[in-house]
Amino acid sequence: MDSLSEQTNDSHAFEPILFRWMIVEGTAKTAEDYGRLVFIYPTTRRFIVIENLQPGQHPQMDLQKHAQNRARVLFCLAKYVGYDPEWARYTTFTEEGASLPADLLKPADSLGQIKYAQHGFGQVDAANFVPSLDADSLEKIDTVIQRSKGMSDSITKYRREVGGRDALHAEVFNADGVPFLGPDTFMRVFPQCLNCRRSGMDIPMMVCSRCKIARYCGVVCQKAHWKTGHRHFCKKE
Repeated sequence: MDSLSEQTNDSHAFEPILFRWMIVEGTAKTAEDYGRLVFIYPTTRRFIVIENLQPGQHPQMDLQKHAQNRARVLFCLAKYVGYDPEWARYTTFTEEGASLPADLLKPADSLGQIKYAQHGFGQVDAANFVPSLDADSLEKIDTVIQRSKGMSDSITKYRREVGGRDALHAEVFNADGVPFLGPDTFMRVFPQCLNCRRSGMDIPMMVCSRCKIARYCGVVCQKAHWKTGHRHFCKKE
């Protein structure tokens, strides 16, 4: 945060808005499915996604790809709710006290083609974004929006200005979503209990008989996780 503040030279600073975030409640299946940190510009059209290797994450994880996929998902979320995002930049750090790339806040037109290897960050924008929200994520986003009349009215207004919900849905929908860790999800490769986070490397995991996704170390954890939220998002295949 201090590094980002030092780079801000105008009256509008990027503000941290999300820590250990997910695209919409209930979509994170393991600790690794949570994003690390997101900053937003006051216009709500520019975002910065910062990822670092978190405790318990597997060392073979491709952190840069992880950050890029998170930026794609965040860009699509902003687009779907009608915010018409300008860009979502992403970067990573692996050492305590590491500073952010020097050009991270510079206008895109002053940087030319942004390349991670050259600039130390990447950018997702209207020219290169990849549709990244699957049907389940979109359904959950709509459910959250409908919980509040004020939110629903506001987002409906935004959406009308940029083509409407159906048009935006078509732009961001990807039947397969975007895997954060490649072809195999982290939970399949490194399973852990969704309630207590005990590793599946230690004991066999039982799988939710309804959704076939959630995994638990035993019945006690399964029942506890059901009460704390899984019942709202558990769906049959």
